Amino acid sequence: MPRAQKKKVALDASRQIYTQRLREIPAGKFEELRDAYLSTFEVYSTAKDVQRGEPLDCFAATLMRVAREKGVAVAGITSERKSRGAYIVGVIDGVPRSEVHCVYVGKYNYFSGNAKSFFAPVLKDNVYIE
Repeated sequence: MPRAQKKKVALDASRQIYTQRLREIPAGKFEELRDAYLSTFEVYSTAKDVQRGEPLDCFAATLMRVAREKGVAVAGITSERKSRGAYIVGVIDGVPRSEVHCVYVGKYNYFSGNAKSFFAPVLKDNVYIE
């Protein structure tokens, strides 16, 4: 019996639905992101500004843009990834990561122990390629 094929996600369409869902959330909920770097496993570096369609564009970058639309100053996005127990981005803007306000905005991760964020993409955000 052949193995089931994994469904492919149309990222642009999925991010548009995610953006619409975020825009429906009251601005006050975004306050916890003020002056924070949004951390995610989707990227391997840090960026202060990511435009739609750029190589670093991801769900965290989409969240950053929507939060800024709502008047919440988000510092940027950064990687949550670690290598040998240390963050691969250990210094952000010349400051050790341990001293920088970072908010994890991804899905639950068993290996890191990170809880699912309120802002994490949900299944209904996904658009699949037929």
